[in-house]
Amino acid sequence: MEISDPIIVAMEASKLARKKPARKRPNKPDALPKPLAHPDNKALSPDAMFNLLRVLSEAGAPEPVLQAAANAQNAAASGDIQPLLEFFEAIGLDPNQIDADGGLGPTQDPCDVFPMSSPRAAAVLLANQSEDRTIEEEVEFMESVLAIDPKSVEALIGMAMECDDSDAVKYFHQACEFGVKKLKQDYRLTNYWIGLRNQMGVDLVERARLTDAIEILLPAIDEDERDGAGTRFFIIDLMLRLGWWDELGELLGRFPDDGIGPGIFAKAIRLHHLQPESEEAVKALKDAHRDKPFVAPILISPLPLPTNLASRYALGSREEGFVIARYLKPGLRANPGTIRWIRDSLNLSVDDQDGASERWKETEDEKYEEYEHKPGPGDLHIALDLPEVDETWIYHGQKNRGGDYLCLVLCEDTPVSFGSCESAPKTRELRQFILDAVCDPLFGKPRRPRLIRVANKATLNMLQKGVGTYGVACECVKPSAFEKMAFKEIAEQAGRGLKMMEESEGSSLADFDIDKIPGTDSPWFVAVMQPPIWVGDQSTPYRPYLQLVVDGEDGMILKTEMTQAIPTAKQQVETVADTMLRPMTGSPRCPGVIVTHPQLDRAEFDSAMRELTNSDCVEIVSGDDEISSLFKSLIIDMVRSNDPTGMALIEQDGVDSELLGRLYQAAARFYRVSPWNLVGGDQLIRVVSGSTPGHQWGVGVMGQMGQTMGLSVIDGVDTAKAMVREECDMNRLSAISVQFDEAFDLPPRELWQIETENYEIANEEAYPLFLRIKNGEGGHTVDAGEIRALIDMLNHLPAFLRQDRTKETTVHGVAGTASHLELQWISV
Repeated sequence: MEISDPIIVAMEASKLARKKPARKRPNKPDALPKPLAHPDNKALSPDAMFNLLRVLSEAGAPEPVLQAAANAQNAAASGDIQPLLEFFEAIGLDPNQIDADGGLGPTQDPCDVFPMSSPRAAAVLLANQSEDRTIEEEVEFMESVLAIDPKSVEALIGMAMECDDSDAVKYFHQACEFGVKKLKQDYRLTNYWIGLRNQMGVDLVERARLTDAIEILLPAIDEDERDGAGTRFFIIDLMLRLGWWDELGELLGRFPDDGIGPGIFAKAIRLHHLQPESEEAVKALKDAHRDKPFVAPILISPLPLPTNLASRYALGSREEGFVIARYLKPGLRANPGTIRWIRDSLNLSVDDQDGASERWKETEDEKYEEYEHKPGPGDLHIALDLPEVDETWIYHGQKNRGGDYLCLVLCEDTPVSFGSCESAPKTRELRQFILDAVCDPLFGKPRRPRLIRVANKATLNMLQKGVGTYGVACECVKPSAFEKMAFKEIAEQAGRGLKMMEESEGSSLADFDIDKIPGTDSPWFVAVMQPPIWVGDQSTPYRPYLQLVVDGEDGMILKTEMTQAIPTAKQQVETVADTMLRPMTGSPRCPGVIVTHPQLDRAEFDSAMRELTNSDCVEIVSGDDEISSLFKSLIIDMVRSNDPTGMALIEQDGVDSELLGRLYQAAARFYRVSPWNLVGGDQLIRVVSGSTPGHQWGVGVMGQMGQTMGLSVIDGVDTAKAMVREECDMNRLSAISVQFDEAFDLPPRELWQIETENYEIANEEAYPLFLRIKNGEGGHTVDAGEIRALIDMLNHLPAFLRQDRTKETTVHGVAGTASHLELQWISV
């Protein structure tokens, strides 16, 4: 069964209402359209065909299309009408819509097309609806129609769409006043009228006038109690954004048996906000998820919704999931904590994409029917979505002295992955090993290398089919004698590491005797940190706690232990004891003194150590700020090794902690104002800042649809206009994007800086991310001048958005200084 989404239809109607074709028509306000001049089975007259070709040419039709039309006309003149009919079908043109002059005007009765206008006003609207007019010309035209019929609903709506916000609301309310009266005179217009309400609602939402939009839309529920047009879904979206929980409850109460997606999910979200973590809310959410399983993964996904949603879709389909999500996702982002609640309640992963299991089935099972997939860190559907990097990986395998076979993947002499098996891996084992390396490497982010190099053709043949399915090339290159020696040495080190890991897994501290461990005078430093890394294999990504043991004499890391919960003093001591028995470097040994991180409880640690060792042979002391700095630097080094690209903001010339503190404070205050509710997404502001001389920025506020909230700062006003018109050359784009999201979406170094310096953040779902694009390429970092300009924009934009739009320019600071800032509305 297929159904239509009326709001998507209304959105398209709203766009078309503003988008005028390129063709000019004679302006004859008092004339009705000319009647048809040809039957279906005859050629057009020469003049009509000439005019039709001219119209097609002006519309941008290529020369082959024009030639095809001429050839079809010649055939029709010779008695063969079929080529002409086929030509009309090919270009999507109804031959009955061609008038005597070759124009493409409609042939309907004007009162059928514009039933809420007087006959004369409807005729004028119909005769001139395809005009290519500027905004000023459109306003003048609508005024001329309203002079004929001041109660023309369609003309009032057309006027509103060309006016500024306050006038638009006034005209929309006038349209509603007259539209309701005309509806009472003829209830056959119900569907048409509600379609106009939806169109007005879409326009107001684009202007960020959410309350006004609800006021326009809500009466539609009384005008059609069945709500066949689905206007309630649009209203649900707006009430979720505004947090109108009582009004939302009343709306949902009018449709108690509504099984269509937005309503059943909105019910659960409302219950959650009225009674956080209540069993009733969780049950309602699980019931909704069971009925519409595609929706929740889309809601929690950081990916934006498709820009072109289907206006018709099958119930239970993936397309239905996207359509339902568009009514819910903006409201989730406007109510922090809701996305996390959905993830936790349904035990969904942020990486869980709808249809992932089906995609696995369609690709892997189809191509490798003999391969039985086993769960692991590497999965094909994950690898398909990973970015490709310009790296060459080397696969090396060798038999160890102990008899087992070691597999190793290297990137520039650094192990990406290693493992062992009883014998040389077969095809399916090797395929999974490489897949694990791609999806869960030992260092760096998950990624696909451009090339994997192997030493012999047998391995090449085994590997090619597997990695080729996710776009990785393979080649066979015999290593040199020097490379063989290097590979062998690295493999032996990895083998020793595996053996130590296996021994550690099977070991116990029950018989731990500190007196039997050789003693040293070296100090050991012990800390429990929470580095800015995330583990995403559960419903909500979590930040693990990392226990570190460092040899204070040479700075070598002796032990790392990762746990989901903060370890107790007993667990910390057991980790240190295990380090004495099996350190990562050197032989077993006991330190002369243990220095704990200042944040650890030294007394509890000392007590747990005495309980385990039954002695006080190791002195326990609390560290100072120097020890704290040591561990912070270790975390920074760790983060850098896992994210080698780009530079942190703090590392830019002229940037210090005080400047970044001001930036994050300005971003937090900007977010709390919700500026996306003050301005439409297609409205631009020209900004000139004394901190970035030579730049004129075209600035737009993002977040009106609740997907990506923030600020788009485009270098060049003309470029910004082209971006809004979707005519921008993205390969030449230079811009700054400020986006708000959850902590795990931030680069680890930025998150670590925020936390260690205790910068201000609006809430847990509003960590700001500052992205810099230059000539279409990302990966750049905003500089000190751009940071100062962003601070000024974030501080002053909210007040600018609230003021009267007739005041064109607002100036802050003194011209010629870094504090100078100009803000000015610009038309697209």
